[in-house]
Amino acid sequence: MANYLNFDIYDLELTHIHRNSDLRRVLIATGNRSILVVEDINCGLELHDRQTEPQLGVAIKPNRTSQSSNVRSEKRSFVLSFHKKHKEKVLDPYLPFVLKESKHLMEEKKTLKLHTLGNDHMRRYVGGAETWQPIKLDHPANFGILVMNTELKATIMEDLERFVKRKDYYRRVGKAWKRVTLSALLNFIDGLWSSCGEERIIVFTTNHKDRLDPALLRPRRMDVHIHMSYCSPSGFDTLAVNYLGVNDHHPLMSITKELLAKTSVTPAEIGEQLLMNEDPEAALKGLIDFLQQKVKKKLKFESVINRK
Repeated sequence: MANYLNFDIYDLELTHIHRNSDLRRVLIATGNRSILVVEDINCGLELHDRQTEPQLGVAIKPNRTSQSSNVRSEKRSFVLSFHKKHKEKVLDPYLPFVLKESKHLMEEKKTLKLHTLGNDHMRRYVGGAETWQPIKLDHPANFGILVMNTELKATIMEDLERFVKRKDYYRRVGKAWKRVTLSALLNFIDGLWSSCGEERIIVFTTNHKDRLDPALLRPRRMDVHIHMSYCSPSGFDTLAVNYLGVNDHHPLMSITKELLAKTSVTPAEIGEQLLMNEDPEAALKGLIDFLQQKVKKKLKFESVINRK
């Protein structure tokens, strides 16, 4: 998703946040055009001062850096000169076009970064300059090789495209240009980001969706729900191309897909099996043996359950 949108990632661990004030400072420190990842959320978690802390405004301070006296700083800029009769044409559409193109060029040159919270010492001073520790994000993964249902993948990509193109629409309907709020857990996030930032997507992961507070899942809270299930036949097609360079015409592919339909296997398990041999034929045969064993175990387990 980050590669597709060219957004930075902020990985937030809620175990490091103890007060609303800390959480607010951390969120303010995130940049625009970013994805905030909150892994394995726990709706039972309570922040100590949520009920009593007043809603504060956002103060923006300049970032000052000290320079040595013998170092000269140089600022470069362009000066646009034009006759006053061309003022309307310059202000609209020329300057908006230049700004739009410059933003596009900057996005193309942008180096994606993954931001995580700083070390334990810095977490005592949440919201400082070093709150988020960035590293360059150079990951080969993209939607083209992502193992998931083909139709679901296309739906997600279309939804993300709509999101990045609908800034004016979100302003018109009075909705912050972001995805998802934390409901009861982060109930102040709507007002905070509506006033101080845009272009944010929040991704939550959980292994226990049934345990979540229903208020967290209602429309306009969680806009999109994505179930990352076991490997499907279409997902296996992607894995076969990525790992072995083979397509659906290989004679062993149909046998493998038949076995996949009879058991539950994660993409990671299949990938591990395919890595055991560089020869496609041998790798697929090894995977077939693995799946046959999984099917046998499943049938044996089901027979024991039926006897009871």
